[in-house]
Amino acid sequence: PQHRGRMMGRVSIVMALAPAIGPTMSGVVLDSLGWHWIFGIVLPIALVSLFVGARWIRNLGETREAPIDVVSVVLSALGFGGIVFGLSQIGGG
Repeated sequence: PQHRGRMMGRVSIVMALAPAIGPTMSGVVLDSLGWHWIFGIVLPIALVSLFVGARWIRNLGETREAPIDVVSVVLSALGFGGIVFGLSQIGGG
């Protein structure tokens, strides 16, 4: 529990840098190797990340059941659906 802030910071750094670095690195791979190599490069990274995550992540406590707020689920579905519909209509005439 005392390291949660540090891990949240690391995740935030990845989320902030990935949109800038990802397309740049993909462009380099596409220019030099071809689009098939993107999958060949990402697959080993994903497998290593899965293995490392499975080894290091520990359950810190017992889970408890939380009630589902039906009103929030319905409002979220309507809200996100409305956003998707609205954004899709922007380009439409």
